[in-house]
Amino acid sequence: MKRESDRKFQEEMVKEVKKNEKSIEEFVRSEDENKVVKTITIDYDSIEHNPMGGVMVDGYVNGDKELSFGVIISNNYVGDKREYNISGGISSKLDDFMTGDTN
Repeated sequence: MKRESDRKFQEEMVKEVKKNEKSIEEFVRSEDENKVVKTITIDYDSIEHNPMGGVMVDGYVNGDKELSFGVIISNNYVGDKREYNISGGISSKLDDFMTGDTN
């Protein structure tokens, strides 16, 4: 029984990430001041529940797993309307890549 509920919970987290793919991409692109990001890959195998609430997921850009990012998708309710917030961070290599800093 526990495995079935774990599987369903994982499926729900995957749905949350898929619903928010565009927002995740917007988050990553907001850091890309030189417009060097061509592709964004979300690593669905990395999805985990955040103990503080929400869903954590990792990804990378331009097919290079060293150019990585991680985000948390959290839910807020405004009245009876559900809203999603995306927060996270990017690796130092991705930051250097997007800012053109090669030092």
